[in-house]
This record gives sequence, structure tokens and C-alpha cells, in this order.
Amino acid sequence: MKKLFAALLCGLLLLSAAACTAPDPEEHYEKQKDLYDDVLEDYRDLLARRQAGEELSPPETEGMAPREAAIAEALHAVADTCPSPAGMGYAFKDMDGNGTPELLLLAASSPIRAILTLSDGEPILLCHTAGAKDFWHCWWDETLLRSTEVETDAGITDTYYKARVEGDRLVYDAVFGGEWDGEGNHIRYYREADGVRTDIDAMEFQGLMEDHRTLQEVGGGQIAKWNTPCIVLALPSEGGEEIPDADFSSYEAVKSTFKAMLTDMPRRTEADWLLGNCDGLFTFASDADYDTYSHLWYLAYTCRPGTDNRFSPFPENGVEAYGYAEADLNGDGRDELVLLTDTYKILAIFTTVDGQVIPVDDFMTFCRRYGLVGMSADGELWTTRYAASGGGYEWAVLGITQQGVLEERLIFGDLWTATTHEFFKVENGQRTAITEEEYAALVGSYSNPDLDKGESVRVNGGLTFNPLVESGE
Repeated sequence: MKKLFAALLCGLLLLSAAACTAPDPEEHYEKQKDLYDDVLEDYRDLLARRQAGEELSPPETEGMAPREAAIAEALHAVADTCPSPAGMGYAFKDMDGNGTPELLLLAASSPIRAILTLSDGEPILLCHTAGAKDFWHCWWDETLLRSTEVETDAGITDTYYKARVEGDRLVYDAVFGGEWDGEGNHIRYYREADGVRTDIDAMEFQGLMEDHRTLQEVGGGQIAKWNTPCIVLALPSEGGEEIPDADFSSYEAVKSTFKAMLTDMPRRTEADWLLGNCDGLFTFASDADYDTYSHLWYLAYTCRPGTDNRFSPFPENGVEAYGYAEADLNGDGRDELVLLTDTYKILAIFTTVDGQVIPVDDFMTFCRRYGLVGMSADGELWTTRYAASGGGYEWAVLGITQQGVLEERLIFGDLWTATTHEFFKVENGQRTAITEEEYAALVGSYSNPDLDKGESVRVNGGLTFNPLVESGE
């Protein structure tokens, strides 16, 4: 009945959109989550029974529609094989930007066991895994990664998947792997399309492995967590003290929320963030608010003053070195709110668009992917990174539009291979070759060798640091 009501509600919203004005996109997005209620009810029931020690029998799917049977079998597989029912949860994320939330069934530490979406107002299963150690992971640019290992008497086959949600289907951008015999001798590397495997060489395999290799290395789990939405435990613990909302609705609210984060942070570790232990500090009115909180927490922690690496202890007075500054960074006549350290490492930028405060969210993700930014004498943001095409470095010059979007306005760099060395720039989407002298002139216009990135922000940006936590507070 609940599902029928939600479906009717969505239908009425669509009719009202045709009759008058379109519904508010955020409200419509939240309403669509109700269409998953029956799935979540079954999911909680299975986990609760498993938690109580009950042995779960395979579902009776005779007479079910194929859609319903696929979901029932996936829910059983997830609940029956998860190591800890109490550690399982769910989350919503619009994986393809079409305004429809996907439902992710996953562990509290972010590995995904199943993904569902909506088709004609009904939940459908996109994928699920059947083993306790078989997961999908959220990656950059809304992609998903998964790897499997199959061991038989003949040897071992490793298969790697890169996929994305596109409407009501899961699209595989790459399926590839390797085979080894029973004695560990390499047999071949392959790429798979439409179920057919084609041999590839080691160089192509290594290129395809780049994202999966990063996921397997130290820090790969942090990237997956960064891109994972807010997880709600399926079997929540009994109520406790009231939890405040994370409020990013005004500059004063942002500062207050960030201050609360800072005063809690010294007792946390990076592992706490990775395992979801920091997510209970606030409640979140929207998926976007959670992303803002989670991203800000991680950047602030990894930039904590007095430390040079993620394993150093948090200094006792470290919170005193976080603060804010206000300046007009996009030329619209209104100040942006900049959260930063006293060494002028910018953590986040908030701006005002149509009277509403929003984070320049692309800014935090950009910093996480490519590093913190500096500022030129002309007030433009910049950073350096490995060139997208490999074999060199490039500079990215950034600006904030009056709509609150971070955009790359100029890219220039140098690339080299075993036989060539070239200089280039990309402006307005056009890539052109430049001389070494032109490249050096561009570098000189954005970088001052006497200033590190933080100092360039302080000197060139005209920002004044204001601490959020005073000494002795």
C-alpha cells in the first residue's frame, strides 16, 4: 500500500508538472526515495532475522515477476553472506545525474553489495554480489569498480570491472583480467566484450588497471569513501541523545557547523572517518549536505596543523589553527566564505547564488583529486598535477563562476615520451602547441618560487585569517 501511494504521488507530481509548473527538483528527488520502502522493509527484516541467529532460506520466487524475483534473490544473498548484519546499511545517490536516486545496499565502511534504480516508478535490480568479500566501490566521476577472483583446479582467473549507471541499466565500460595456471604461471591477459575474451598485451592490461591498482593501494579506500553517499544503518541502535543538524544554510551556520566538527576532531582518526564513525556527529537534511560535511571533514583532517603525514598525532591545540576568511573571489560584488588553515591552505569555498548559500563543491573534490591550490598575483586559483595523458605535468588555472561552479579556464604543461618532448596549452577547449619559452612565461605568471601555495594565497589573495576556536576555548 505504501508503494502504491508513493507511485500515485510521483504520478501526480508529473501531472502537475505538465499542467502548471515543474515540481521542485530536490523535493521530487526526496519523494522518489519512498518508492524503495518495500525493498528496504524486506532488507531490514532479513538482516534482523539473521542477527537473531535464524538460518535464512532462499526466497520462494515462483509466481513472482522477474523484477521482483531478482530483487528477492539479491536481498537474500546480501543478508545471508554479510559478515555482520549490524554493520549493514543503505544509501541513496543519483549515479547518472538524471534526477533519480539509486539505492545502494552496502556495509557501513562503504563496500557496495547491491544497486537498484527506478524504472517506470518501480525498483529494479542493476547488480548485486553473492560473496562476503565481493564488492562494488564508488569511484571518481560516478564510476563503479569491482574485482573478482575465481580459483579452480586449472588455476586462478582475476576479472576487473568498471561500470556506470545509465538510466535503468548498468553499462560496463571495461571488463578485463588475467589468467594463471595451478602453479602460478601467467597464461594471458584479456579484455571481455559481449562475453567474448580477447587477448591483450601487458601494457594495455596495466593501463586498464590504473584505477583498480589505486583502489588496492594505501589511500584507495579513502577515495571510495569520499565518493560514497550518506549511509543509514539498516538496524539502527536504540535512541540516544539528540543529534544536531549539519547546517550550511548561511555563512554563520557554516562557521558554527565547522567549529563543532573541529572541537570533535581531535578524538578522531582517519580510520574513524573511513569506517563511518564520524558520520553520527550530525544529521543531514539532504545528500548534498552529507557530501559537504564528509568532504570537509577529510580535507580538514588531512591538513591538520603541525603534521606532515596522515599518521602523525593531532596536536592538542591544532583546532586553533583552523578558521575562515571572506573575500569576493568571483567578481560578483559579494564575498565568498573561505574555510582554511592559518597557513592558508584552502579547505572549502562557499558562495551565494540567488540568495542561497552553496558550497563550491567541485572545489573540494578537485583538491582531493589533484592537491590544494595556490593563487596568482591576478587572484586566479591554480595547481599542478600529473598530465591527464601521462608522461608529464600540467598546470590547471581555475575560476569560480557567478553560478558557484568551479571551472578549469586554462591548462598548460609539458609532456614527454621516450622520443618526444612537447609543450601545450588548452584554452576554451582548444589544445595548441606552444614553445618552451611560452610555457616558461606561463609558469612565471602563475607561480612565484619564493611562495608555497599557502603563502601565495595569503600574499596574492588578500585574505585575512580569522580563527574559529580561540585559545583556551
